[in-house]
Amino acid sequence: MQREIVLLKAKPCAWSICTFCDYIEDNSTCLEEMIAINHTVLDQITEEYGILEVIDSASIFELPQETLERIKQIIQAKHIHTLFIESHWLYYQHSQEIKKFFWY
Repeated sequence: MQREIVLLKAKPCAWSICTFCDYIEDNSTCLEEMIAINHTVLDQITEEYGILEVIDSASIFELPQETLERIKQIIQAKHIHTLFIESHWLYYQHSQEIKKFFWY
């Protein structure tokens, strides 16, 4: 399935200590840094496929609220009809919340 994929910067995951994790070096605790980098990346999204996959250094729930809002704006402006996200099982009870946030 052709789609655009973006790798964004997020807060560390709940554990942030796993030695096997390739994302450990990609997270940040600096809100301003995360927002600036993420918006630069998100501004490059086209509407070529209408499908977007958002990957980050943890889970969709570790992205700054400003980044989530920007993704939502892009979904609407670029007519994105399908969004793939990552989330740890830890957040399974919040899956409907994130769906409502982006699509309603």
